[in-house]
Formats: sequence, C-alpha cells, structure tokens
Amino acid sequence: MGMMIPGFSSVCWLPRQVFGRKNIAVSTLTTALFLCGAMAEPPGEKSKPAPFRLGQVTLGNVLLPADNPTQIPVVCEIEADEITWTLSDAWDCEAASGKTSKKEALAKGLTIAVPRPGWFVLRARAVHNGVVKSEAETALTLFSADAPRDPDSAFGVMTHFGQHWSDDVLEVFAKMGVSTIRDGIDWANVEKKKGEFSFPAAYDGALASAAQQGMAPLSVLAFGNNLYDHTEGIPAWAAAPYTPEGYAAYTRYCLELMKHFGDRAKQVEIWNEYNGGFARGPAAGQAKIYVEMLKTAYPAIKKNHPDAFVLGCSTVGIPLTWIEEVFQHGGLAYMDGISIHPYGYDKPPEVLIEKLANLKEIIRKYNNGKDKPVWVTEHGYYLIEDGKKGNRSAINELVKAAYLVRSWTIFLGMGMEKIYWYLGKNYDVFATMGLVGSETDAQGRYAPKPAYTAYGVLTRVLRHATFLRREEGPKGVYSYLFQRGQEQVRVLWATEPQDVSFPSPKPAQFTDLMGNSFPIEPINGKINLHLSQMPVYLTGMLGDGIGPSEIALKSPAVVSQNEPVPLQLATGPLVANTLRFVTPCGSLALTDNKDNAGLRDTELPARKTTGELWTPFALESEGKAVFAGIKGIESRPALRLDPFARLKDERTLMVTARNASQTQTVRFTKAEWTVKDGPSSGPLKLDASAPPQTNVEIELPAPPIKPFTLYPLEITLTQENGETLSISPTVSYNPIPRVTVPFDKPVAEWGLKGGISLTGLPFEKLEASHGGEADLGGTVQLASDDKFLFIAARIRDDANFQEYFGFNTWRGDNIQIGISTEMPWASGEWENGTQEFSLAQTPNGPEFFESSGRGGLVADAKLIVTRDGDVTTYRAALPWSAVLGATPPVNTFSFALFFNDNDGKGRKGYLHWGNIKGLDALQPFLVMPPAKGNP
Repeated sequence: MGMMIPGFSSVCWLPRQVFGRKNIAVSTLTTALFLCGAMAEPPGEKSKPAPFRLGQVTLGNVLLPADNPTQIPVVCEIEADEITWTLSDAWDCEAASGKTSKKEALAKGLTIAVPRPGWFVLRARAVHNGVVKSEAETALTLFSADAPRDPDSAFGVMTHFGQHWSDDVLEVFAKMGVSTIRDGIDWANVEKKKGEFSFPAAYDGALASAAQQGMAPLSVLAFGNNLYDHTEGIPAWAAAPYTPEGYAAYTRYCLELMKHFGDRAKQVEIWNEYNGGFARGPAAGQAKIYVEMLKTAYPAIKKNHPDAFVLGCSTVGIPLTWIEEVFQHGGLAYMDGISIHPYGYDKPPEVLIEKLANLKEIIRKYNNGKDKPVWVTEHGYYLIEDGKKGNRSAINELVKAAYLVRSWTIFLGMGMEKIYWYLGKNYDVFATMGLVGSETDAQGRYAPKPAYTAYGVLTRVLRHATFLRREEGPKGVYSYLFQRGQEQVRVLWATEPQDVSFPSPKPAQFTDLMGNSFPIEPINGKINLHLSQMPVYLTGMLGDGIGPSEIALKSPAVVSQNEPVPLQLATGPLVANTLRFVTPCGSLALTDNKDNAGLRDTELPARKTTGELWTPFALESEGKAVFAGIKGIESRPALRLDPFARLKDERTLMVTARNASQTQTVRFTKAEWTVKDGPSSGPLKLDASAPPQTNVEIELPAPPIKPFTLYPLEITLTQENGETLSISPTVSYNPIPRVTVPFDKPVAEWGLKGGISLTGLPFEKLEASHGGEADLGGTVQLASDDKFLFIAARIRDDANFQEYFGFNTWRGDNIQIGISTEMPWASGEWENGTQEFSLAQTPNGPEFFESSGRGGLVADAKLIVTRDGDVTTYRAALPWSAVLGATPPVNTFSFALFFNDNDGKGRKGYLHWGNIKGLDALQPFLVMPPAKGNP
C-alpha cells in the first residue's frame, strides 16, 4: 500500500499526511496516487466518451419507488442491430434481462423494471449480426422509500467542497438519508495577506446547497498558514501554530469563518488529526501545545457565538493516552465534545468496542464522573484486494458495506452522537473509500457503491429509532436493539456463522443488507435466523433471549470456484414436502439426505469468481419464509498454495497446499525453490497428495539459512499432470530461548546468542539517506519466559536525538515493535491483528509505550536505556499480559522491527526488519525449550 510512516496508521499509510492537500505539485500527487494504487497511469488528456455507453435517468441512477420502472438512456455510435442487457444484483444474481432494437434504445432508452430494492449493475451489449461489438455498464440503486429528513439523526458524510468538489453530489447524499456533512475551508486559502479574509463563492454555494438539502455542516477549522509560525521545510497544512501570535491568528481565522457563514457554522472542530501528520515542526503533535491553541480559540468562539458547538481532539485513531494528556493539561474544559477518527484499516469493526468504552471512562475521569458528547467525524474502510494482505479476507465493496453497518451500529450503541463516513465519493488517493464513484466513474457520474445502498437502508430502517441496548447472546453474536414507538428494530450479525432464534408468537419483518424485505413466520413460537458477517435487520415485537435455532444451515467453509456448493439443512419440525430454498438467483430443490432423515440437501450453482461469496436466502414452508439469512462461503481455485511458506527448523521448509475441490485428489511429483540472488534447489522428487477438501503440509529440504535472516524465495510445485503452482514468500527461522534473563545486569551477561543484525537491512528514506552502520547499525536479541518477552538491543547511532515522548516517540530515535499472537498465515478476519510498541529514552525518561490498542505506557513493562559513546543499549521486558491473545506459555508469535533515525533535523527514515504495519508482513518466532540439563 505504498510508503509508511512509522508509528502512524493512515488510510493509505501516507497520502493525507504528505500528499493530501490540494496545493501540492502535480508530480508529487501523481507519485502518491501510484503509491496507493489509486491510478493505473499518469493523468493526461481527457479521454473521449465511449461510442457505446449508458446514461443516467437520475444523478447516480439512484431511484426511489416513484422512479421505477425507469428508462436508462443509451448512446450507441457503432453499427448494431440490437441492444441486449442484464441486470445483476449485489449478490451476483441476474435480476432481469431484455433486448431491444438500436433504434428503440436510442429513442427511448432501456426500459428497466427493478424487481426489488438494492444495488444493481446494468450491463448492456451492442450486437450486430449476432456478434457482440461493444459492452457498457452502469450501477443503480433502488430504495424502498423516500429518504428520511431528520435533522437530529446521527448520520453524516465527509465532503471536500473546500477542495473544489462540485455540490451536485449533495443530491445523491440526500437520497441516502444523511443529516450532516463535514467539510472545511483551509486557513491558508482564506487569509492570504495578514488580516485580510476572503471566502470562495463556490464554497458559500456548497454550504447553501447543503442547507437546502437539510444537511447541517460541521466545519473543520484547520491547517496552518505560512503567514504565522512558519518553519522551513514544514508544509503549510502541517504547520500548526505554536506561539501566542500563532494562536491569536488562528483564533481570528476561526472567528472570521464563523462570522462569514453564520448559522452554517454552528458546529466546528478545532484542527484535524493533530496527533497524526497534521501538526509538525515545533508543534509536533504535542498535546500541551494543542491545549494552548484550544485555550485561546475556544473562549473567543463561545464569547462571540455562545450557541456554537465546539469539538476538540479530532484524533486519528483512538489514542487514549494522547487524549488523556490533553485532558491532563485542562483541554476538556475547552471543548463541548470530543472528536475521533477510529479507522478500521484491516480490522473488523468489533475491535472498536473496548476502545470506545475506555475512551468514555477517561472522559468521566476528567469530567466529574459525567459523560461528554463524542462524535466520530471520520471513519471508513479502503478496499483490500484478495491476496494483498496475505490470507486476511478481502475487503471488497460488499464487505465495505457490511463494515459500514456494523461500525455505525456499534457507534450508535456506544452513544456516539454524530458519525461521518470518510469519504463521500472516491477522490484522489482515497480512490476506494467513497460511497459513490467520482465524476468520471466508468459506471457514470457518482455511480453508487454497495456501501451507499447499505447506508441508505440503515437510515430508513432506523428512522426515528432510539437505541435501547445490546442483547446478550452466544459468543460472536451481535444484536443491537432499537425502539421506534411500539416497534422494535434489531440490527444483527455474527463474526462466525450461527443459527439462532428469538421468542415471538407473531411474524417479524426481515430485511437484508441491501434493503430487500419480507415477513418471516415463527416456528414453535420462535423466529429462526442464520447470522453471518453480513448484517440483517429484524423488525417486530420479540421476546427477550437469543437461543439456538431448531433449523440450521451448514456448508463447507471453502469451496472450489468451479464446482457447485453443497448445502445441508436441518429442518427440525418442518414438513419436507412443503419446503423451498429461495435465493435471489432462484429457488433450489431440496432432497432428503440419504444418511440422516432429519437433514435436507441442496446446492448453489458453481461460481467463477473467487473470494467471499454471499447469498441471501429464505427457507419457505407452504409459501411463507420460516428461516432466513445471508450465507457466506469462501470460493477459491480448486488447488492453490498458501502464500506463506515457513521454515519449520533449519533443515525443513513447509509449504501448504489447499485443495478446495469436493471430488478431486491432487498429487505433486516435483518441487523446486530458488533464493533471490542466491542458490536453487534444482528439481526435487516429491510424492505428496492433497485429498478433496483438505490442507496438506508438504516438507521440503530448506535452503542454507542463517537464523534471523529474511530470505525471499520462489517455490514451485509440479502436479502429476505437469501443471505447476508457484509462490514467492519471504521466510525466516527465528528461534529464541525460553529463559528468564538477569534483567538488571548488563546485556552481555544475559547469555543470549545470535539475533537480528541491522547490517544490510532496507532503509526507508524520508528526509535524508542512511549513512551506513556508523549512522545507524547494531543488533537485537530476544528471549522469553512465561511472564515477559525480553529484548536486548545495542544500536550504534552517531547522533542521538529524542525530544518526544508518548505517542510521538516515533518522530525521534527509537525502536518500534510490531507483534501478534496470530501468525502471518492466519485466514479470515484478523481479530487481533498487529500491536505496536515503542522503546525510547525520552525527556521524561525511558518509555515503553503502546502506540496501538488502548495506547499508553505499558503496565508492568521494564525498560532501561543507556548511552555509551555512540551506542545506545535498550534492555526491555514486554509483559505477555499486554499482548492481545497471549496465554502463557507462549510458544509462537509474530514479530517485526523499525529502527527510526533522527539527527536533530527531522526524521531521516528507518531501517526495518519485516514490517510492523501488517500481520502479513510479520515474521514467525519460535520459543525453544531449555536445553537438556539447563533449568
């Protein structure tokens, strides 16, 4: 995902912090777009419109009930006899199809009757003499009702009218049902001469348009101005004020903006992500300097605008220690609410629950036991292609939609008052985060994404509903109960597939993620559901208690993309001959299981696509739904090699073959490995078989290796039929002793051997080049016992500089650790992912600091840092109790290191062993038992 700033997580690792402003050089922005995968080629002249394309009947082709059926305009400038078309839904099921003559299509468009609410892709083909000459497509959304217009709702979206967006996109957001937008006009753009303020007419117009759509703006009062507190080498947008003159000038900007926009600037936010990359130079993200800015700006704002609502903190992530430091300096008294940006990155939304609970505890601690409003002013997910994060499940547009609903429900359940999705539309380096496409989206201007549709369904289902409680249930089941008048609404999902029931003598209304809704009948006084990672809604007055279901649905977890998917139903008390299994793709026949009279069998058709596949379904008895849900199945090639080969020991290389086929056994007869720029094994005879639906570990002789060294390999296995499979892993063998070291004694007396050498490690240049081992070099050794992971580091650095502490220690000389109890080859959603810790000798003394998770100084950690000549020695002990999921004795864990270098003129860059920013880039470690005869 491009470059990475050590110690800081960003949506695309880098762009908003370095490239995210509009006034940067085009060449720099182009580089950033390449780094983040947002562009396939450099920007050039605008391409000509395609000669065959589909238009829009409404902006974005967002349809309300009154718009259906609709007529989609067609442009066809090529020779064709007829236009054929298919309409497919979010689940990849064909919902409708048709054909018409070219003449009719040009005159009237394509007449499309969308059969049910949801998100769809319309694909058209221009056909001449029976041959398809060209294809075109567009996306559509059909909502089941008009958008709610509730000015008090929590639902918002991030826009960038201050960066010259066109305001017509507001029409699309209004149909989605949001009540507020978040935007800002930068200080440097409105005060270009000291004391002279000018506001762009286009921005005025955008806020006026938002008001007409019933959307109240939240104004971000942010970003530096080179007229004040300018520091050479620090871009204006990162130059936060740090002097009384700078604070006063920033305050004038705030007051002028609020005066100019009047009622359209009643809700404001003091700065943006101060703890991240938007406060550099002397400010350097320091909480105490931020508080000084608050202490100047907040009283002035409240004096001139007493009814204004002022948000503070505006943090990237939920850095609890940084927020607490703001409160310790008195900052909580200078804000009306707390703003956070708890991005999920590659973690599922549920990891935020504990962090939000901890945040509320800290607020009460410094607010006399009382709560204070918390707003989530940015949150979102970028897409992760299948395989780009190892075995972590891909985040595609449908998963992004599910994560939106799960996140928003959690936020509402935790009392967050306003919630804004970042970003409203795909834009610049945030090219996959949008709810709709860009103006030039291949599917049409502001083409809706599934997350847009899911957001619109959520606002409608929860219209005027009040959160009551999260209901207790089986582990992994999430049930959030809302009340609307005399009606209950539940938002439901499970992190692992589960079949559950709710007491109810009456039917309830089931609604899927895309808004398709139908009644579901109780069986024996219970509503029965299949829950998965795709959220669903249940509306109706149900009894308390989530229990098991008498009806259950099972399938293989992983299937071959070329084979039908077997499903098995336990139908409980239902009469077999009255049952139908209905999906958006059609009804499936049920047959009696030959081995068990209580089971029924069916199968989904084979799918060509890979990754997670999702199928909404209803089990109907006598024409009425009695069991419903969304079934998830992982579709894979029939045979593949796991991308994570690993060294079992110094002599054995392990490769895992995964056979997803239901019927075919595969035999491997030959293998070969090659070390990049190194030796090759040559052909190796092999006799290994992978039976159907199994994962088989295959042992190969390892290349000559040195422990704690990274080896990039090319591995190829050959099948009996001559076909080959190849992977390109980086492997290492990292054994550390299980021993309690004499921590208080010098490292030389710890008795450790071997370890990680900094010699030859890659250097990520940020502001200066690496000057060799005298500039930054050394060694790191590790050991473990049941209480601690011990780390001994001797780092040679010709210029030691560390004036930061806490969350910001990564800006100076320090060591950063990435660690996880999950292994890099873990599949599915990564529950724990990677934790980050920092070791530094700060102005406050040695700090062992967690910069992810809860954050803060690590309880019970030990750290001694000494400097002798040009060598800094770290003696550290990380308690296993601070590592998520660690249960002693810890036998395996994943690990990586960054070594940051700052010689007093900014961060030069960092050496890295592995990569602390993702579980897929960590390396496996083995804790070895003591040698025989040793205690």
